[in-house]
Amino acid sequence: MNRLARYIGRQVIAGAMMALLVLVALDAVFEFIDESDELGNQGYTIWMALAYVMLQVPYRAYET
Repeated sequence: MNRLARYIGRQVIAGAMMALLVLVALDAVFEFIDESDELGNQGYTIWMALAYVMLQVPYRAYET
């Protein structure tokens, strides 16, 4: 029964991690779309927006 419990535990954790990955990725895409409205204002470039969104990913993962 120990092998079965480890298998089920591993599958549950893997499923939860995949769901978290999908949610955080979707949140990052939507945040990037929101940031794209500010592109061009005072030298705000696409790379700055992308860096801002990527730096927010750990916080968003924790928040989710």
